[in-house]
Amino acid sequence: MNDKFTIKFKGILDHASTRKSLENDISRIEKLIKPKRIRLGSTKDF
Repeated sequence: MNDKFTIKFKGILDHASTRKSLENDISRIEKLIKPKRIRLGSTKDF
């Protein structure tokens, strides 16, 4: 399991070596994280 995971992870890093793909991945992650932060902030306000 671990060997397969590390190989898969290395493949992902190789694929994301170009700046454009990295920016796309970051934007996707930000879209997933930002809504959660907004929800947490709104609950704190209440």
